[in-house]
Formats: sequence, structure tokens, C-alpha cells
Amino acid sequence: MSSWSIQTDGVVTVLTKVQASAETFAATFTGVETAQGELNAGVGSDILVSSAVAVVDLISSEASRVQGINARILACATGAGDATLAYVNGDEEMAAQTQSAAVQAAESGDLSFVEGAR
Repeated sequence: MSSWSIQTDGVVTVLTKVQASAETFAATFTGVETAQGELNAGVGSDILVSSAVAVVDLISSEASRVQGINARILACATGAGDATLAYVNGDEEMAAQTQSAAVQAAESGDLSFVEGAR
């Protein structure tokens, strides 16, 4: 029989790191619009300016793809967090149901709930 063993503190640690990495990833591509001017100011010849334009154009052409990747990263992290929360809530619900059944068994003497768990 398989069992669940989720360490919620570990999940929080991993998801925090994922979020920080996703933010860094997204920030890497911000400011591409201003990069053209900076590249032009930093290079002198027409050949280098053309190369700078090509680099900025390449980065700009990938912006929507990068945004999509980042959105998927954040969606997966949200899903993992929601699943962990559901697991924790499920544990609490099962514990409450077991407690209630134990009280009923103690009051009524009907131990079928406990015997059925074996």
C-alpha cells in the first residue's frame, strides 16, 4: 500500500525558490526596449550597431515565448501549492472524521468503524 508523506515545510521552501527564480527569469527580459539605445551608445561602428540591432531584435522576438514559459512556471508552482493545501486540509478533515467516529463509538459501544479500518 502506498502512502502520502508530504513535508509542507519542504514544499514551501521549494516553491519560494521557484518563485524567486521565476521573478529573476522574467526580470532578465525586461528593459529590452531600452537596450537598443544603450547598445548604440556603447558601440561606434555601423557594423557593431547592426549587430546590436540584431541582438535586440532576437531578444524582442522571444519575449512572448519567455512570458509564456514564466506563466507556466508560476502556474505549476500555484498548482503544487494548492495541491499541498488540499492534502493538509484533507488530513485535517480525516482526523476530524476519525475523532467524531471515535466519540460515537465510545458513546454507543458500536466499534464497527474502528474494526472496519483494519
